[in-house]
Amino acid sequence: MKSKEYICILRICLLLTLILNGSNADAQSIVTLRSLILPPQDSITIQDSFTIDPQSINVATLLTNKPITSFYIQKNKLQIFNSVNDSLKLIYRVIPIRYQYSFSLFDTNIITQYKIPDFALPDYYKKKKNKEEWWDAKSIAYSGTFSRGLSVGNAQSLVLNSNLNLQIQGDLGDGIKLTAAISDNQIPIQADGNTRQLNEFDRLYIQLEKNKTKLIVGDYELGKPTGYFQNYFKKTKGISISHEQNFGKWKSTNKASAAISKGKSNRMTIKTQNGNQGPYRLIGKDGENFIIILSGSEKLWWDGNLLVRGDDGDYTIDYNLAEVRFTTRRIVTDVARIIIEFEYADQNYTRSLLNYTTEIKRGKTEFYFNFFKEQDSRQSAVQNDLDSLDKIKLQLGGDDSKSFFRSGAKIAGNEFSKNRVYYRQKDTLVFINGIPTKTQIYYYDPLPDSTALQVGFSEVGFNRGSYLLRLSNANGRVYEWVADDPVTGEKKGNYEPLIPIIPPVSFSIMSYGVKWTGTAEDYLNFEISNSNLDKNRLSTLQDNDNLGFAYRIDARSKKLQPFSKSHSLIVYSNYEWNDHQFRFIQPYRNPEFARDWNISSPAFTKDHYANLHIKNKIGNKIDLNITNSFLSKSNSFRGIQNGLQSNYTDSTQQINLNINLLSSKDSLESTQFFRPKIFYEKSISKKWKTFIQYSKEYNRRLTINEDTLKRSSFSFDEIETGLASQNNEEAKFKLQYKFRIDREPEKTKFAPFSNAHEITGNYLKETKHLGDFEIQISGRTFTLVNPKADSLNKNTLLGFVDHQIGLLGNALRLKNNYQISSGLEPRLEFIYEELRSGQGDYIYRDFNGDGIRQNQEFVYAPDVDSAQFVRIQLFNSAYYQVYQASWNNLTSLDLGQLKNLHNKFIKKLSLENVIRLNSKQSENTAFLDRLNPLYFLKNGSEVLSFQSYFNQNIYFNRANPIYDIQCSRLESKSRFLYISGNDERFNLDYNIRSRATIQKKFDVILNISQRVESQLIASYALQNFKINSTKVEPEIVYRYSSSIRFKLIGMIKSAKEQINGLEKGEIQQLSQESQISLTKKMALKTYVKYIKIAFDGKPGTPLEYSMLEGFKDGNNFAWDINLDYKINHLIQLNFGYSGRKTATSDPVHTGRAVMRALF
Repeated sequence: MKSKEYICILRICLLLTLILNGSNADAQSIVTLRSLILPPQDSITIQDSFTIDPQSINVATLLTNKPITSFYIQKNKLQIFNSVNDSLKLIYRVIPIRYQYSFSLFDTNIITQYKIPDFALPDYYKKKKNKEEWWDAKSIAYSGTFSRGLSVGNAQSLVLNSNLNLQIQGDLGDGIKLTAAISDNQIPIQADGNTRQLNEFDRLYIQLEKNKTKLIVGDYELGKPTGYFQNYFKKTKGISISHEQNFGKWKSTNKASAAISKGKSNRMTIKTQNGNQGPYRLIGKDGENFIIILSGSEKLWWDGNLLVRGDDGDYTIDYNLAEVRFTTRRIVTDVARIIIEFEYADQNYTRSLLNYTTEIKRGKTEFYFNFFKEQDSRQSAVQNDLDSLDKIKLQLGGDDSKSFFRSGAKIAGNEFSKNRVYYRQKDTLVFINGIPTKTQIYYYDPLPDSTALQVGFSEVGFNRGSYLLRLSNANGRVYEWVADDPVTGEKKGNYEPLIPIIPPVSFSIMSYGVKWTGTAEDYLNFEISNSNLDKNRLSTLQDNDNLGFAYRIDARSKKLQPFSKSHSLIVYSNYEWNDHQFRFIQPYRNPEFARDWNISSPAFTKDHYANLHIKNKIGNKIDLNITNSFLSKSNSFRGIQNGLQSNYTDSTQQINLNINLLSSKDSLESTQFFRPKIFYEKSISKKWKTFIQYSKEYNRRLTINEDTLKRSSFSFDEIETGLASQNNEEAKFKLQYKFRIDREPEKTKFAPFSNAHEITGNYLKETKHLGDFEIQISGRTFTLVNPKADSLNKNTLLGFVDHQIGLLGNALRLKNNYQISSGLEPRLEFIYEELRSGQGDYIYRDFNGDGIRQNQEFVYAPDVDSAQFVRIQLFNSAYYQVYQASWNNLTSLDLGQLKNLHNKFIKKLSLENVIRLNSKQSENTAFLDRLNPLYFLKNGSEVLSFQSYFNQNIYFNRANPIYDIQCSRLESKSRFLYISGNDERFNLDYNIRSRATIQKKFDVILNISQRVESQLIASYALQNFKINSTKVEPEIVYRYSSSIRFKLIGMIKSAKEQINGLEKGEIQQLSQESQISLTKKMALKTYVKYIKIAFDGKPGTPLEYSMLEGFKDGNNFAWDINLDYKINHLIQLNFGYSGRKTATSDPVHTGRAVMRALF
């Protein structure tokens, strides 16, 4: 076969392999996202080999994240103008189409025999009808990589590696457009929840589109369809097809999906505390404590208002930890009503999803039909297999899921692993009122075998279990049994050795609707819906309540003018009914519906719900809206709600009045809920405005035939006033004050309970002489009328100061950020899971020789090939109240930019100082000390956790091509709370580095450094040490040509342990690196290192490992050889061989081979 034909066939096979393999991918690493840090220059030009998407460009300052809008793009060149004297962060996406790039498939230079090929015959293209294969089409752009590799060595088994990342976009011909993102990466990467816009790296799909038909295979999202009862946002993986078609005067839109649902939906109310900004843990629909939120699926409401995500917004969310934190822009109180909806990953069953929507329109009439079905597989997922006894429990249990539990204990057997925690069982006596009771308990076995018990525990609530989470440094959680109270018999633990059995669920809902729209925006809409919920697919019991029904009627009148032309009136009305068995995907009513109607029970009932809304417009200044609503629930609850909303607006003032009155009654209670609110805003000048607002809530709830107020009754008055700037973009100011009185029920009336004063000030200013700064301070005092009551954080202070300035022609730049807040701090908890060699970050060393795998015995691997453990963070409920103060400072001085300085020596100097401080203190700390980020320096023992970082650099002749000198000092100190105890670390480095370039061929570099390294780990004494070391490292770089480069590095290091002064180490090291391009297609890289060590101390300890960097006393060697060969512009080969030999062990050899295709 001819070489060019072989290359063509190889390309075709490769591309088909990529698509087939990529269709089953679970995650991706998108390569079309660009993220750059740009220096503080006045004008910056960015050019990309791919086409830049103008809509995706996001430029912001590095420290303050302030958006920059002074840029434009022309001919794929991005020009940025920086006027803020700060480094910039640039994020944009590219379309994988090379800008003004042409390529060809065949190279005529490789023809070795003169023979006219078939494709060169005159009638070849006539036979082919001028059609070309899609992968040769110039309208198709694709980029990415595809690799297959193997690794083998005498310390590891054969490891096969595969990687695929492919992006395709273009026109396949005949009007078919293709867009695809394909990968075989098995690790999904979720976006961080600290920005408003999310970059989702885990979305993989293939999309084909022609005319009005679209097909998607892979990851996609389903949103709310037309209609009322079906409300959802679902992330799925499957196939979706949509099509639009006209049949005469009828137009139809259809969409069908069949997929695997990625998660469940839940709505929950967050129980907040005064001054606690978070984190607040989210839980699942079935009470799951440790869940993973699907990124971008959450909606958060605060007192009925939708919040904005982001560090510069209202909240941030950690999707992997399922934790929400509120920023310092809002003070969290215990009276804040915070509701969140989210979707989370469900690992119990594989959940299938079917969805179909259709809309048919003709003129003013529209018909629609929506079908949605989610169904769990009858077989549980691998992580939670059901045995025969579990299935029998589910079959006999019907819909009562609260009784579905099983023992969490099972014999390890063939699943035994040294990296897990195991238990044994024994009998013990429990004495309650002197009466002994025999019971069986589980206790931790530090040296288990295959006969030990693997026990799973569930958190059942405070003082509802018999086990507590013990502080331990084991590689996993250790639970410890605690006896019941000897007098009351009350349990003292939070966990039980039980595992809940979650039954498989099936749910479907159908909706049918018709809508007629008139010429004057009047309309009439009718929708009927039915649901089918089977709470337990493995049981036929209690299936008679699965079906539910609902319907709704909406109407809107024409715009009426009954009295005059200046008065218009529109009438809205709706009525809905549902039976007590009707269920929904996600709640379709507003988040505060239950509170608005004083509904105490979350039980499903038969509802009659009617609304009448009259909207009046009087002239151009007055709006008047009147609302009457009625709600009936299962013939026991009756509620009538009347509302009045009025608004007056002119050129200088605005008045809003909102009054709502609810009267309700059921078989147990009657309620009166009165809520007036009035708001007035007045412009007092062109630049200033003031406002005042009064609101009241009076909720009187009485038991039937009694006059005593129920404990659920409440009342409060709130006054808020403020002053704000307007019509000024350079300076913005806002000051507001809020006073609130809360009352609690006391017999037949309300009595004062608490007073709260809250003040917030914000000032944003951009100036040339004073720099740019933003200040916000929020303070709240909380006073209880009853001195016996207590509440967390009676006084709260939050705020931040952000300032940056450039002085002396930007020769001196200053950036400062100071922030104070309060919240919770968890105890960190990690376990280490074993993977194949070369795929982890850590190795295990039994430093104390006890055979027990402890967290502190997993250390960073000295080389990649030996790393076989990865660290995974666990979630727990061990939180501590903390008060946080942080300060970040950057100071830089470049004397070369001073125009009036003429001393050439001094102009070569530049200085840089970086300070980062973060102190988290306990409730016992004095108020003023909580505001001090340096507090840990003088009272370190009282601080729960802290981090400090100081870095000072002095540069002489920086970035000069001939020579430069750098002197630096780096100090870092930290303390973290672990489940096993405190972990403190300290590092101090002094370093001098000099470089000289000789005849453009040689670089002579000298590094001299002194280092102090110490750590103190409460639970593992062997890890406690302090090492002083001195290191001298000369380096010579020789560039023979652009294709040949050599480097020779020497190093002498002396280290001594300072606590006991027993261990000493002398290290002499010589290493050589070379890079040689043998041909245009072949390059060789080599690395050889010889380390001679003289160590005086006990071998096999953490101190030896840290001091000697994983090597041993004596002669040590390390080497690496890599050969890269480029077969053509598409395919590359890489062969690698690395080795490592310590003085006390045999050599470790590892060989690698990788074939990579670049598109």
